[in-house]
Amino acid sequence: MGALGVYRTHLFGSPTIITCSPEANRFMTGPIASDSLTTGWPSPQLMGRSSIAMVEGMQYKRLKRYVIEAVNRPESIRRTFVTLQPSFKAAFQSWVQKGTITAADEANK
Repeated sequence: MGALGVYRTHLFGSPTIITCSPEANRFMTGPIASDSLTTGWPSPQLMGRSSIAMVEGMQYKRLKRYVIEAVNRPESIRRTFVTLQPSFKAAFQSWVQKGTITAADEANK
């Protein structure tokens, strides 16, 4: 993240800017930015009307509990790492062969 508290990424296939400071938030919601930028939440069609990103209140709490319980189980964590381990190993071996790497370049692959 830059010194201005702005982070550029892609969310749900769309270029996205995340602001993390009061000054950046004021700039991004001010009159200069309002002509060229759009703000908002992901489309319900993209994630579904009952997705955790779209629901509120008790329904949100219930879905969040289900997700956290499923993800935080030791077997789930173990399965995730077993699945990802070959990719990690290949990336690390590639980096060793390259010598010096630039983390930003590797993260964008």
